[in-house]
Amino acid sequence: MRGTIRRSSLFILLVLLLQAVAVPGAVATTTLDAAFGTPFGAQTPRAAAMGSVGAALYQGSANLVANPAMLSQMDGRLRVEFNGGISQVNEDRYQPLFDSFESYLTDTVVASNRNSYGLLQGGAIYQLLPEHQVTVGIGIFDRYSFDYDYFEEIRDTNTSNVPSRDAVVQLRDYQIDGRLRSITFGYGMEITPRLRMGISLHRYTGTLTHTANTRTTALYLNTFTSDPGSAAFEHELRGWGWTAGLAGTVNERLDVGASFEGPFTVQGAISSMDSTIGSWMPYDQSVVVMPVTSGDVKVKYPGTLRAGVSYRPRNLLTTVFSVDLVRRFWEGVADESYRTAAFVSRGTLRDTWDLRFGLEHVFYNNVPARFGFRYLENYADPESNRSIFSGGVGYESAGYKFDVTLQYHRQTSRQAFIFDRTLTWSDGQVDPGPTSLSKVEDGMVSLLLGVSRNF
Repeated sequence: MRGTIRRSSLFILLVLLLQAVAVPGAVATTTLDAAFGTPFGAQTPRAAAMGSVGAALYQGSANLVANPAMLSQMDGRLRVEFNGGISQVNEDRYQPLFDSFESYLTDTVVASNRNSYGLLQGGAIYQLLPEHQVTVGIGIFDRYSFDYDYFEEIRDTNTSNVPSRDAVVQLRDYQIDGRLRSITFGYGMEITPRLRMGISLHRYTGTLTHTANTRTTALYLNTFTSDPGSAAFEHELRGWGWTAGLAGTVNERLDVGASFEGPFTVQGAISSMDSTIGSWMPYDQSVVVMPVTSGDVKVKYPGTLRAGVSYRPRNLLTTVFSVDLVRRFWEGVADESYRTAAFVSRGTLRDTWDLRFGLEHVFYNNVPARFGFRYLENYADPESNRSIFSGGVGYESAGYKFDVTLQYHRQTSRQAFIFDRTLTWSDGQVDPGPTSLSKVEDGMVSLLLGVSRNF
């Protein structure tokens, strides 16, 4: 009877893992990351609650990406994990407001967007040779997220025309859908009792869709010299990559680890899905529309170096404190001959630091509490950084482990308007739009849930 229950549980978890392939999952991004996507932090709720650490700490299938050398630290023979979540993303764009004497009053909201996105991924690891801690694993993970939705209304500001004052002139929306995912195979083993090594192979895949629409309302349909129309492009991305790692035990309280994910190239054809104009140029001049091509377009991604330390203090209750330092070498992919999808940042990229802190404390009732902080630099804007605060708990019942994590992201930047707000009327009158940059505040709250079981 017990063997039947174990096999049924394993079957259910494997089915949930396979379903992760077909369900879209992503974390929202800012337009600053439209070129290459926002790097995804952790692959499990436990790791996410601890600031996405994992270079020197066992985090289950998340180590397939963070450091495959830590796979050999697993308990049991087989571990299957299934993770899901939802993110609420808020973006507010502000523009300075002046009075009739050109004196600054305050910042007023010119666009406010609220969107929700889902997340679904998972993995499994298996210990081939317990006596040598030889372990293999497979997982399906989001690596870079492109998903972004923007909407704005342009209203009539003509104060002399009372009946139509503040009426909607145009409706504008800009969407980027897709993410770069990896199907990852990993191998880890213990070389000596204090030294471990591992390597992972990544198959990257993704489909990016970029869409821009401008629709003039019926009331103003014949009052412009032209209607901007719409444009849509689709980019298929495929490629291979690898990660190699080492980890060591200094003593019973201190572990160290490091890994390097090699730079990789994904490629695919860009196709025009639906365009009512020959080309569409966004107002932000840091982006450029790529020509539609039937050949493969290459996109280069940076190498990533991770190093970490985990410390277990001398106390009665189990506690671990971990720190990771991640360096991404974006400057090496700044060649303009390698561009992503349809609309791509033309600016100079910079290498970034990603600092991560994580703490886990296990209480007397065997319930762990986790806290973390992550500070991430933006590769496209040297004056914009993202702070991520996280916390979570775990619970075990009937052999299953459940993890719940809550994350809060915050980022402020200065950006150009996505669409030109200048209106040129058919009678030759021009209403100029603002020329200054907008203050953009991005906030995101994520709820992550995970279930795992050892067999």
